[in-house]
Formats: sequence, structure tokens, C-alpha cells
Amino acid sequence: MSRRIKFASLVSITVGKILSLIYPEIAESSRLLKTAYYRRFQPQLGANRPTETVIIDGLNPQSVTLLRLSDYAARDIPQTWMQRDFLPRFQPD
Repeated sequence: MSRRIKFASLVSITVGKILSLIYPEIAESSRLLKTAYYRRFQPQLGANRPTETVIIDGLNPQSVTLLRLSDYAARDIPQTWMQRDFLPRFQPD
């Protein structure tokens, strides 16, 4: 099944000294699919990067996913990983 998805642009909000990025994902039908809030920025790999992401389902706002990231590591990846056609063949390490 192939679905076309278009993404809205990033919106940034500054709250005190904390920068949060809001990234809404919009379906072709213009329905909001998910909203990701990037927060708790900390120094990782020489820059401030989000260490927590809250993803709220646009169809069911009660469905919330929390991602906590730590110990960032730089890694070279093949350019093919950035192609949509590669996704069905992706095998995580």
C-alpha cells in the first residue's frame, strides 16, 4: 500500500530558555495525523539536541508516545536508507 504524505513546515516556540519544535504531520486529506513535540534539549554530539519527543496521535489525542533519547552517537549510514523505496528492506542492527 502506497500513501502520499505531505509534511507541514516546522514551527518553533520559545518558552523561557527552552526551545520546543512542533512538527505536525498532515495527510493528503489535510487531516492531522501526528504532532511531535521535541523537548529537553541537552548537549549531544557538540550541539543542543532534543532528548525527549512527545508524539500525539491526531486521530486519537489520548494516544501519546514518549521517546527518551540518550547517548547519541555519530554513525555513517548508506544514502539508500534515505530513499522511500528502501523502507520495506530496512533491517535494524
